[in-house]
Amino acid sequence: MSCCGKQRTMSQRPVRTSPSRAAVRVISEKPRTIQRVFFEYVGGTSLTVIGPKSGKRYRFDNPGAKVEVDKRDRPWLAAMARLRETR
Repeated sequence: MSCCGKQRTMSQRPVRTSPSRAAVRVISEKPRTIQRVFFEYVGGTSLTVIGPKSGKRYRFDNPGAKVEVDKRDRPWLAAMARLRETR
């Protein structure tokens, strides 16, 4: 008996390849769009709010104060009567 068949099946195994460095570079260089969200205080004095998702503290010192907020906190802050989303 010959064992040629065993060598043939071993040579037919799939070869794992990794993407080329150029392909990885192209994928990782996608431009990220950063969405900035601002809210303006329209109340009478001052206001401090803690974002429920981010845990960040937002301080509106006076009426008309504009503060950049984490976009994860956006829905919660938008529901507040004395805050208005601005650009």
